[in-house]
Formats: sequence, C-alpha cells, structure tokens
Amino acid sequence: MKNYAPDDLLLGIDIGTGSVKVALMEISGRILGVEKKDHQIETPQQGWAEVAVAEIWENSKIVMQRLFRNTAAPAGKVRGVGMSCLCPGLTPMDAEGRALANSVIYMDCRSMEEAEEIRSRIGEDVISSISGNMLMPGAMSATSILWFRNKMPEIHRKTACYGHVNTYFGKKLTGKFGIDYSNASYTGLFETGASLQWSPRILEGLNLDVRMLPEIYPSWTSLGGLSDSDFIDAGIPRGTPVAMGGGDTACSALAVEVIEHNGVFESAGTTNVITVCSEKPVFDLRFMNRCHVVPKRWLYHGAMSSTGASVRWLRDEVFDMRNDSDYACISSMAEDADPGSPCPVFLPYMAGERSPVWDPLARGVFFGLGLHTRKEHLVRALFEACAFGNRQLLEIASDMIGGGIGEILSIGGWSAVDIWNRIKSDITKRTIRVLDISEAAVAGAALLGGIAAGAYASFHEAAAAIPKKNRKIFIPDPSNDEWYEKRFRIYTSLYPRLRDLFQARD
Repeated sequence: MKNYAPDDLLLGIDIGTGSVKVALMEISGRILGVEKKDHQIETPQQGWAEVAVAEIWENSKIVMQRLFRNTAAPAGKVRGVGMSCLCPGLTPMDAEGRALANSVIYMDCRSMEEAEEIRSRIGEDVISSISGNMLMPGAMSATSILWFRNKMPEIHRKTACYGHVNTYFGKKLTGKFGIDYSNASYTGLFETGASLQWSPRILEGLNLDVRMLPEIYPSWTSLGGLSDSDFIDAGIPRGTPVAMGGGDTACSALAVEVIEHNGVFESAGTTNVITVCSEKPVFDLRFMNRCHVVPKRWLYHGAMSSTGASVRWLRDEVFDMRNDSDYACISSMAEDADPGSPCPVFLPYMAGERSPVWDPLARGVFFGLGLHTRKEHLVRALFEACAFGNRQLLEIASDMIGGGIGEILSIGGWSAVDIWNRIKSDITKRTIRVLDISEAAVAGAALLGGIAAGAYASFHEAAAAIPKKNRKIFIPDPSNDEWYEKRFRIYTSLYPRLRDLFQARD
C-alpha cells in the first residue's frame, strides 16, 4: 500500500445505458462531485439497441472538465482512474481503437440467427456449462460478433479487436486493449467458473481467432498509465494508473460492500437487477452469472432489462412529457392509485427479457385495460410489475443460496422514489433499506482505480471507505397481501400463456 494522503483523489468513469458519469472521490471515501451527460439508446431498426460509444467518449471529456471546474479540485492530486460500464456493449475496433460501429448492448435482438448458428455448431448446453449463462442474442456478445462477421463482413475485416465499452475507453485512456473478468463473463466465449480465460473449445467451434479478442485483466489491476492528452491537459498526471474496471452492477456491489457470500442488493435504474454474491461458481441459468470485480467471488444477477426504461417510454410516448423533472409528476400519479384500484397488470418486457424468461421476442403487455383505466393506473401497473419481477427473482435466489433472503439493500436512481419502494416492499414481503449512495457504480469504479494505484490494503478497506447511511427503510405492510397475491399469480401466468404468441408475432 502506497503512502497516499486521505484527500488525494480518485477519478471514476461510469459509461451507463443512458448517460456517462464522472466522479471525483477522495481516497478517504468522500465524493467531491459527480457530473453526467445523457445519451440515447439508438434503435436504427426494429430489434436493434446500441449506443454511440465514440460520442460517449467525447461526452466523458466534457463532463470530466466540468467536474474539475465545478469542484475546483486539484487534478494533479488524482492517483488512480477506474471504469464502470454497461454490459455487454460489444464494440468492433480497428488497431488504433477507433469504433467501427456503435456498441451493441444487452437489449439488442438482431443476432437471433447467429444464436441458432451457435446452437447448431456447439450446442447450448456446452456454451452454458462453460460460460455460465444462457445463450441469448445481444445479452451474450458472441452472437453479436458472429452477426458482424455474417452481416457486416466489411466491418469484420477491418476489426482488430472485439471488446466491450471498457475496452474502448481503456484503449483511449492508455493506448492498450483489455477486458476484465466481469465483462468477459457476458461474452459467451469465457470460462467463467474455471480458468478465467477465453475458451479454446468455443473459439474453435465458432472459428473465431483469439487474436481478435482483448487480453483479459482482473478488474482491479492497472491496464496501463494514463496517456490521453485531454485528460492530461486537464491536469491529471501522465502515467496515472487506469484500472481495467468492470460491469456497472459489479462495481456497485463493491461500493455497497456486497463482497461476501450471500450478500444481496438491488440496483434500480434503466434496468432493475437483483444481485447475489457467492464464493463459489455454482450457477443457475435462470440468472445471469459473472465474475465479481472482487477476486474469488461471483455474482448472480436477476436482471430485468427495461423497468426504468418502461417508465421513460410512458413519459415520452404516452404522456408526451420530455423533461427529467416530469418523473416526479409521474411518480406522484402512482400515489393516487391505491392498492385495490382497477390497475391493469403489466409485463415489463419492452425489449425482450433476460431473467427469468430469457426470451428476446417477449414484449410489454398491459392486461386488463378498460374504460375506467386512468393515467395513474398505468404508472402503478409499471411500478407493481417491477416488484412482481423482483419477487420472482428473489424466490429463485433463495433456492440458489439455500436459504431465505431478509432485507434488501437498494441503490440507483429509481431507489429515490418512495412509492416504488413501498410497493416493492409490500409485494416482496421484505424490508427495503435504501442507501444514500446515489452513484454506486461510478464510486465503485473510483475504488478500483484506488486499488490499482495501491491506495487500499484490501478490498474490504476499499469498500468500507464509502459512507453507507440509510436514506429510508421500508417495512412490508401485510394488509394488502391478499390483493397482491392475486395480482402476482396473474403476472406469473401471463408470460407462459403468451410465449407462443410472442414467437408467432415475429
């Protein structure tokens, strides 16, 4: 451990689904400031979902400069830089690290033919046993790599490296290609529970050259020293260690100190994810499974793809509201619809779904609309749907870890909405403890930068540096159990009955 001062600084960069954030944190754990800039999910064709990673890189420099300007913090005291990113975000790059196309993200469904190709070439059981995950277009980036090879051969020929979003940012920051264990876990090409290396069996079966994949680094190690001129011109010392970083939810797990066996937390944002930490790579394919950013730990994610995104859709397309301030108005509508009011039941599968159904063709459904349905009923239906999904996932997680799950830590932008937390607590019948860490992913990224720089003696010391106060605690109210039980049974029955119709639709 190096002898840094408590007020020496760490810089965290979080490349999320809807925004890029940059945070400045003292090694002591005090966050001095966070700046962000939003970006759009691009949908150039039906079933496509991508983000313009080159534009996001430019945005990151803008918010980095704004951060130092607004905090007046001395950039020369930055000792480490770390990255957090959405995952997967498959990005083809040339030898200089230029993105040859937008990053294909987890909501993308364009590579269904390639998923079938993988099934026929290797077999889904083999892929799952090696990678620890279900074969699904977009959510497993091997399908996206084959899509570029099959459908965009000119891009494939120019590609020197297929990596994820932190591969792209790492190359920009240090001049080196790399990817970490937590991101590699979602490629379908990685031995997640065994060697922690690219799988020769899968690569050979798919006729993929390992030289087109980045070198694999632990999340906490330095990819290299900072060499980007814009970051250096801002005052950050050249050569500052840049940690390889990790997936956003894995970085959040570090920040909220879910680093030991059976630790559980919820992250509520564009997606909603229930995360369970394990000391053994024993996987259940109803969940997404990956390496933690902490060594010798794995994470099980019950990931619902578009819960927060569904609220944004309701705001933009149904209510014709366009400002972030309108979310408060939308949330207040849910307060006007009491339990027992004639709300429809909503399936939040607006862009296909990952856990627990694993169906790229699934779609959103309002069941039970009537002439009596009002705006507030639609909002409450969306909030309840996320809670019903959480309950499904928590029941699976309880089976996975061999015991009951008590209280749930909750973080993320949507954890600030009290009515949503109240609904989740009542439906899951669990206490929800909302932490005041509003930006856990970017804080976790900064911690990884500190570990790479030698600022912390252990992962426990790093995680403990972040203050963790309760913002609010929500205790379940049993008075509405009968009503919610009835609606939960409808929710869990809808998808099995509609599955064949989803398949027929496309």
